[in-house]
Amino acid sequence: MAVRPCYYLVLDNNTFLRLRKDTFYRIMVQHEDEMHPEFKGQRVRYATIYIQYEGRRPLAVKRASFGYVSFDENGRFDDAEWQKEQELFIQYFPDSENREKPGVEEARIAHLDAQIERELGWEPSPTLRRQLYDAALHNKLSGGYLS
Repeated sequence: MAVRPCYYLVLDNNTFLRLRKDTFYRIMVQHEDEMHPEFKGQRVRYATIYIQYEGRRPLAVKRASFGYVSFDENGRFDDAEWQKEQELFIQYFPDSENREKPGVEEARIAHLDAQIERELGWEPSPTLRRQLYDAALHNKLSGGYLS
């Protein structure tokens, strides 16, 4: 069974817009034609919802991740935050100095997890999570609620 991602930008009022996969990738690779002046200078929440399919029929949400995408003053992807995230993920590699110290490596990883979650992730409300899952499962292009 295939698992495919659905990408959503989540606006400040908790409404959301689905992004086509190629649009999301074009944003991330800073394609010269991919500009979003409506988001210039903003840090926007996004959700990636992974849907399991049987053939073309969506079956279930397998997992989800919630992060931020920053746009520069021209409305193009600002990769400074993305680079910081990659630097933090590199720190997951085992620390050879702590290999022989019980609990130290586990504490280091727990601290790193908390830092990544605090600085780079966000947690949707239960209602918003359900709405995002429903939208992804039913191929909806927008949704959410005004808060």
